[in-house]
Amino acid sequence: MNSCLSQMEQFPVKVHDFPSGNGNGSRGSQALKFFNTHQLKCQLQRHPDCTNVKQWKGGPVKIDPLALVQAIERYLVVRGYGRIREEDEDSDDDGSDDEIDESLAAQFLNSGSVRHRLQFYIGDHLLPYNMTVYQAVRQYSLQAEEERESTDDEANPLGRAGIWTKTHTIWYKPVREDEDGSKDAVGGKRGRAQTAPTKTSPRNAKKQDELWHDGVCPSVINPLETYLTSEPPETITFDDPSLEVILLLRVLHSISRYWFYLYDNAACKEIISTNEFINSKLTAKANRQLQDPLVIMTGNIPTWLIELGKSW
Repeated sequence: MNSCLSQMEQFPVKVHDFPSGNGNGSRGSQALKFFNTHQLKCQLQRHPDCTNVKQWKGGPVKIDPLALVQAIERYLVVRGYGRIREEDEDSDDDGSDDEIDESLAAQFLNSGSVRHRLQFYIGDHLLPYNMTVYQAVRQYSLQAEEERESTDDEANPLGRAGIWTKTHTIWYKPVREDEDGSKDAVGGKRGRAQTAPTKTSPRNAKKQDELWHDGVCPSVINPLETYLTSEPPETITFDDPSLEVILLLRVLHSISRYWFYLYDNAACKEIISTNEFINSKLTAKANRQLQDPLVIMTGNIPTWLIELGKSW
């Protein structure tokens, strides 16, 4: 099966060669030098669905490509663009770009749990706070769509010149209260609601635990039920000639690993060593891909590598 997979797979690897690079360290230095000397031109615009925050009137801004989306939020919020206006406030000219709220600036600089006030879009795509601006532009802008369909990435590893000369529009609008409570302050991950900072004591935690309080053991879930299917998981979106072989290997691996759930008092031991299911060709491709400094710095890892790692 592994031999079939090696023969059939056609997964792409994005490895960028810099002409003046000598070795991996030099290639990484060349990529970092490029990003340190180039900036993306972005136009910040209030979202068309929003009227209760100030409109940015400062014109296009230049943003470091490796800056995170949350850096744009910090830039706007400390200048008053994250404050929701009352209905009787009708002026967009209150405050200027130079009037920085020192208290908010101190919060962003000194605290790792600042509540998000703005969210950002390119087109209809909501941008994660921990995504680089370069990755957001490449992944979601209209020009990025054209670039992904072309082969220019191999000839020009840093993308077409247009990505650096075009002005990219980034929309912003306030975070809704129901969304704010479901996101972590900085990383954009789901977390506890900020509006109800209640603490649970160890005693109360025990009362909520049925095993601790009532001696009721949770039912054992058979992990094979997740794997014994001919359909690919919902997390798989890529298409490759080897997909059916990968799914069959996934089923065989799950049977080898979890077969003892089908019997009472069976020894918890694998039938076949997990090492037998490791494909040397895909492993080599993954290692080669993860050694490319440009892909790592921009977060532009191929979809197949991420999805296979999550679903196997």
